[in-house]
Amino acid sequence: MAHQLWLIKSTQLIDITPIVGGISWRSNVDELSTELNFEIAIGPNLPKNPCSLGDMVILKNGNLEITRGIIINQKKNGKDPVEYSVFEYGFYLNKSDAVYRFKKVRADD
Repeated sequence: MAHQLWLIKSTQLIDITPIVGGISWRSNVDELSTELNFEIAIGPNLPKNPCSLGDMVILKNGNLEITRGIIINQKKNGKDPVEYSVFEYGFYLNKSDAVYRFKKVRADD
């Protein structure tokens, strides 16, 4: 089964797979998050691009969810396809400088 890319826009779930040109993803133990990259072609005879910064994207294979994250970066260059970078929520953990310490507290508490 082929991969599918879904966009969550407000309360709507949109299958953007037909307008996506390429999908790649990578992860690294030091980054705490998976990065997903995809591109969407733009032009007068193509469907309107529904993606915006801050939207949630889900990568699936059939019924199996592979990853989900937030569109963090968008790169536009003239008439070239728009490139998007999506990061899982661990991205925000890596940006945080807060320190929390717990003593004699159960993990489920």
